[in-house]
Amino acid sequence: MAAPGAWSGAVAMMRRRLVDVEGLLGPEHPETADCLTYLGSLLYDLGMFNQAEPCFRRAYAIQAEVLGVEHPRTRESLDSLVGTLAELDDVASAEPMLWQELAVAEKEVGPSHPDLHPLLVCLSECLVVRGQVDEAVGVLERALAIVRAHEGDDSEDAIATLQRIGVIRRERSARREMPC
Repeated sequence: MAAPGAWSGAVAMMRRRLVDVEGLLGPEHPETADCLTYLGSLLYDLGMFNQAEPCFRRAYAIQAEVLGVEHPRTRESLDSLVGTLAELDDVASAEPMLWQELAVAEKEVGPSHPDLHPLLVCLSECLVVRGQVDEAVGVLERALAIVRAHEGDDSEDAIATLQRIGVIRRERSARREMPC
């Protein structure tokens, strides 16, 4: 593992690179978005989520505008942004982005592709945190149907998803039985 000073040097180098690229190509260029993504990834890996978030947010905005929301690089930026928002416990911001990411992914791979499973699971967790338990269960049931169709009932993903549905339902029942 590199010394902490090496990481701060890497961050400083990436910040200088970003300034250079912005000066050369402009603030809305796809290469600027790439530099923001690299910097955001480095900051994320260092646990500096508050600093990574604006990098990923700006990279996503540039790529959505220049490349379109369905472009793979734009989707990767959105995924990085959502992951960072989750680390920051900013579920209110992450949830609409997850819905957007789901819509784009469905358009790209279809509504029952196995690649949707992790996205649906993540979305369900946001819904649970926001208190939308019934909707979360519905999303997880869809994820379960997808994974069962592609991997079978006994797959690790199917079992984990089914267990999560059970936990959410038990917690919901326990809350309903609690006196006010």
